[in-house]
Amino acid sequence: MGLSDREYYREEQPRGFDLSGPRTMVTNLILINVGIFLIDALLLQPDHWLSAGMGMKIGSLTEPWNWWQLLTSGFAHDPTTIMHVGGNMLLLFFLGRDVEQRYGRMEFLRIYLVMIVLSAFVWALCGKFFMDYGPQHLCYGASGAVSGILVLFAMNFPRRTILFMFFIPMPAWVFGAIIIGMDVVNSFDSTSQTAHSAHLAGAAFAFAYYKGRWNLGRMLPGKLRWPTKAMTRKPKLRVHAPDDVYNNLDGEADRVLDKVHRYGEESLTPQERTTLEAYSRRMRQKHR
Repeated sequence: MGLSDREYYREEQPRGFDLSGPRTMVTNLILINVGIFLIDALLLQPDHWLSAGMGMKIGSLTEPWNWWQLLTSGFAHDPTTIMHVGGNMLLLFFLGRDVEQRYGRMEFLRIYLVMIVLSAFVWALCGKFFMDYGPQHLCYGASGAVSGILVLFAMNFPRRTILFMFFIPMPAWVFGAIIIGMDVVNSFDSTSQTAHSAHLAGAAFAFAYYKGRWNLGRMLPGKLRWPTKAMTRKPKLRVHAPDDVYNNLDGEADRVLDKVHRYGEESLTPQERTTLEAYSRRMRQKHR
């Protein structure tokens, strides 16, 4: 069991679906998706033009003025059934909160949006060149991004127990391998109406993000970063943090984690618990 799986790693556990006070980014995304679905399914019958207009079309690949569909397609779902939006939002709720806490609110949003755009783009390319879809063939849904969230969860918390089909317990990495494996197998079925290529694109990006230890916020040029209060004011103090201090902290944290693995959490001294708390704060700050 790693540091991230232990209670003292997190100062707060992910809260449930709470509309009072500050909301998590996961909650905001669920509200947006469900809101769009309800408007389109209940108020815009029988044409359901909202989801049809937001979806990504094959023909939009060669129409730059319609490239906004790469993003909006991830917030529209099949208006004729609740299973599409319900399945995606359930996975986002149960897995996304821990992923958001690991990477931070804004970095989680950046990851999510990039996976939406990338998955829609890959689906359109595959549909045009490999599936022979027509220009009006449509794709929508958050599945590509949710597949990526699933991969990030499985890689960050591989031993966390997941209930497959709501009653079969298994480690998160096994659950992730099963879901992605099913997408790989089903991607060869030309009759499938599921955008498996979009799922795999989101999963591939998440895998590369984790392995490459990326941080999308740090990759953006300074002028394109989301403005925060800290960015708009000049610091009054200059803080100097030598690299050797961090190296010492990393080494001590590794030693303490090894002790936990060998002898259990109850073997830790108060000083060792303080070391882990300091290390966890540093890890969270690196991903903001």
